[in-house]
Amino acid sequence: MVLQLGQPAVAQTETRVWSGTGQILSGQGQGATVQLVLETGGGRIWSQSGPALDAPFSGGHISVTSGDGTWQIQSQGDQLLVTFYRGEQIIRWQLRPMGEIPSSSPSAPSSSLSSDSAQPVALPVQELVIPVLKNLPGNP
Repeated sequence: MVLQLGQPAVAQTETRVWSGTGQILSGQGQGATVQLVLETGGGRIWSQSGPALDAPFSGGHISVTSGDGTWQIQSQGDQLLVTFYRGEQIIRWQLRPMGEIPSSSPSAPSSSLSSDSAQPVALPVQELVIPVLKNLPGNP
């Protein structure tokens, strides 16, 4: 029984998060840009943000209906080419990997003794802060 529980963790592939900005090519909101974040791993692909997607995916090219539209996804080198069709609306993205989370690594949260580390691994969020200096009255 111990071997059966351990085997799926070894068989899983790394989880990869893909992100990018796309454009609405036609339909409602035409010309607007939209963000999309997808995650792949364990033979599946699903959306973290954007339209709902949850489907089998092992790379290559797929066309699948998920959520309220149809997705065409093509893996091409280090990017995913994604087109989403919803009614008359067509949105296209070029996604790049944000990072990889090894799911079978000994340092993965599932092997830790702390219950707090059993939460999903969060990727760091980078924020750009630009200070704005204002001239005070009386100063040049």
